[in-house]
Parts: sequence; structure tokens; C-alpha cells
Amino acid sequence: MLASLRNFVITFVIALLIFAPTAYVLTDLLIECVGPGFGIIAPEDQGTDNKPATDTTDNFTNTDTPVTTNGTSFNMLIVGTDYQPGILNDYKADAFANYPMFKDAAGLDPNGSMSDYTAYRTINADTMIFIRADKANQRFIYSYIPPEMLVMCGGVEMTLSEAYTTLGIDYLTSKITAITGFYVDYYTIIDMSGVEVLINSLEGLTVSVPCNMRYSDPAQNLLIDLKAGAQKLNGKKCLDLIRYNGYTNDMSFDRGTVTMSVLNALAEKLASESAISKISSIYTTVTNYATTNFSAADVAEHTDLLTDYASYKKLNISYPGSYETHNGRKVFLPNTNKAILNYSEYR
Repeated sequence: MLASLRNFVITFVIALLIFAPTAYVLTDLLIECVGPGFGIIAPEDQGTDNKPATDTTDNFTNTDTPVTTNGTSFNMLIVGTDYQPGILNDYKADAFANYPMFKDAAGLDPNGSMSDYTAYRTINADTMIFIRADKANQRFIYSYIPPEMLVMCGGVEMTLSEAYTTLGIDYLTSKITAITGFYVDYYTIIDMSGVEVLINSLEGLTVSVPCNMRYSDPAQNLLIDLKAGAQKLNGKKCLDLIRYNGYTNDMSFDRGTVTMSVLNALAEKLASESAISKISSIYTTVTNYATTNFSAADVAEHTDLLTDYASYKKLNISYPGSYETHNGRKVFLPNTNKAILNYSEYR
């Protein structure tokens, strides 16, 4: 048991270290995508950033095989969920039984709508980050994948977050493959409580609150009251900073950039000698909140990423697209052709 806890923490440290140093450049993290088939697209076929592409990922044909790593490099998907069993108890019945994998969750009626899905509180994927650790070229490629990305799943139009909840982690990773051209070798799933407990185990994080924040949601027993400026925050207040609902288009920051600033501070803390020296005990405190398929053998194979991290290049790929209101809700419509062309450079 202790060994498995240690494995996940090392995984989580590696993942966070990948995006920590360049978090400040991720100014357009909260973009979403309509996922089409993946392939190398000619530059003249890219289209415009605001033009939605047709989703063909359920039945796509591609002559360019998606990249797998065969145990050398690896690709990972980090999924952060909104699961709050200590506060909310009105989830759809099968959500408790199937979380976090949802492997046995029933798919939606291909000819139906999202009405059944939205009739209940569900467990959603609020954050998705794709990472490629490219050992051959000594570089890390990472990309924020918007959970609100609109895709077709078995004939039903839904977001990636909804695809995770209704069809499971395996289906979600196949969609990530389709929209990036990279196989997902590993995944890590963690909920908000796990992040809060982890930050508290590190005795808080020093972060900059970009503006005065006040917001309340009685249904979630949520009250956010933060003052602007650099300060040390505990786990709950770090989550408050991320969950603040008052971001507007005229601000120089958004939820994405603020989220990455918290992750940056968390990565720095986890990478400190004091944290690494007690890494097993740290993960013991969050073991009930996280799931990963990164095995002990995988950890042994990839621990060199920690020692060699400083010498690696760090590159961010933002998924191009724009937010739009679609059927009464805000979703992200991507320029998928441009996205696939961008990713193809690193295959």
C-alpha cells in the first residue's frame, strides 16, 4: 500500500514539474474543442480560429498512426474532478458506484439528448492537462485540454467532461488521442478534496490573488472572500481562488491563468527537498482522492525526469479555438485543423 502511495506522488510531482516553470505563459487555458479525426493537415486547410470543425472521431480513418512511446517517452492525461461527497449528496446514483473510472457507466441514447444527464448532479472533469515527456528530444510538451470541448460521442453531441462522466476514462483518453494524435499512456484522476488535502499537507502555498474576490454559492456551502495581493493560502482558499466565478472578458487574467499559478506554486513546493523527503507520508493523506495507472515499474523507469528536469526544454501548445454559446450553454469550438497541425510538429 505504501509503495503505491509513493508511486502516485512521484507521478504527481513529475506532472506538476512539467508545467510549473512556464505556467505564467498559459494565458488562454480555458479554450474548448470540437474533436475531429486526427491527421496531418495541409496549412492551406487550417481555416480560422472561430470556425468549428466537424467531429469525426467516432469513425475516423487516418494514415498517420498516432504516436505511442513503447516505454521510452510517455504521454499522460491529468484529470481534475469536481467530486465533493463531503458537501453534496444529490449525485446521480451510479456516479458514486462508478467514480472515478466510470467504466461501467451507461452511455447516452445515441438518438436522445442531454436531458437525462442534466437532470442529476453529476461528477464532472473540471480540468484536463495533456503532457508528453519526450526523452528522445529532451523536452516536455504540455497542453491544456478544455473540458468544455464539444465532441460527438456515439452520435451524441457532448463536452469532453460529459464524455468522461457518461462513457468513462478509457473513452476519454481515446478522444484525447483523436484530437492530439498522441496515445495516452497514463492518466491521473484527482478530485478537489484531494488537492485541498495535498496543499494542507504542505502547510499551504504562497500565491498572488489578482483582484479582490467575493462570491457565494449556498448550495455548495461555498463562500469566497479573498483580498488582492501575494499571500499564503491554505488548501481551501487555493481552491477558492481557482473556483471564483467573477472573471470577465476585460480582465488581464482568467480562471486558466490563475489555476496555473496555483499549480506552479504547488509544483515548487512538491519539488523542495523537504517535500520529497516525506513524499510517502504526503501521498498517504491524499490516497482516497486520486487514482492513476502509473505503476511501480513505470515510476522506476521514469524517475530520471526529476533529476534531468532542468536540462529539458518546456513547450506549451494551446488548443486554438473560441468560446461560444451553443444550445444555451457556453462551450468551446476549436480550430481543430490548426490544432492537429500544431501537434504534428512534436510527433
